[in-house]
Formats: sequence, C-alpha cells, structure tokens
Amino acid sequence: MFEHKFNSLQELMNHELKDLYDAEHRILETIPDMKASASSEKLKSLIDDLHRASEQQKQKIEQVFEKLGLTAEREACAAMKGIIKEAGHMIAAKGDDATGDAAIIGSINRIQHYEIAGFGTLKAFAEQLGKDDVAGLLGECLDTGYVLDDAASVLAESQVNVAAAN
Repeated sequence: MFEHKFNSLQELMNHELKDLYDAEHRILETIPDMKASASSEKLKSLIDDLHRASEQQKQKIEQVFEKLGLTAEREACAAMKGIIKEAGHMIAAKGDDATGDAAIIGSINRIQHYEIAGFGTLKAFAEQLGKDDVAGLLGECLDTGYVLDDAASVLAESQVNVAAAN
C-alpha cells in the first residue's frame, strides 16, 4: 500500500494534482478505443468532445503546475486505472450495438464523476490557499466535467438507452 505523508494542504494539493494529471493521460489513451467501439454517430461526436476537453484539461493542469512553480509530473492514479480497466471491458463487450453504446456512456459518466470530484476538491484547496488564478483554471476543468457528464446523460436518456431497451 502507498504511504503518503502530507504536512500541509499545499503538499496534498500537489499530490492530487499529479494524480489528476495521470488520470487525464489515461483518459486520452482510452478514447480511441471508445470511439472505435461506438456505433451511434452522436456518441462518436460526444467522444470527440471528450477528447478535446481532455486535451484542454491536461493543458490547464500543466498551467496549474507552472503557476505553482512545479514540474508537471504524473503519479499513478489507481482510481482512474480501475475506471479505465472497467471501461475496457465495456468497450470490448460483444452484443447489441445500442446496448454497447449505453455501456460506453456509463463509462464516460464514471470518468466524468471522478474528474468532477477531483477538480472540485483541488479548486477548494486552491481557494483555501488563496491561489485564485489556480482555482480559476481548476474551476474551468470542473465546469467542463459537469457539461460532459450532462451531455452523456442526455444522450443516454433521450436516445441510446431507449434504443437499447427496444
């Protein structure tokens, strides 16, 4: 098991930032497989949006590292490793196309929920530490997470889940 020692909120924030940076890299690595497995054109478009957003979030995290005077580093994100592994099982699953798309959307929602929790936490840390410029960047990432999660849910509820149920 990992043993961490944090003596300040800043140390904890730095650690969590490295974790989210790794998570973004892992998301970007799995997106091509998601898109290749999707059958719905609207889902493929959503996955393209996810790709663009993840690239932007990765760049914003790099800006946060820079503003904090740190080198952008990854620390293995065990949670995202698990979420991506589960997404891989959904992507590789055989069967009905619409049901497969529903499974992919579920994976996208899980990814976004993790990011929402992470970016929300880091934004709160930055605000507490008086780092408003950093909090602003993290807030933008948080907002993007909410938008993507909502878009995935709307697509699922209005089309994909309906098709899978039929």
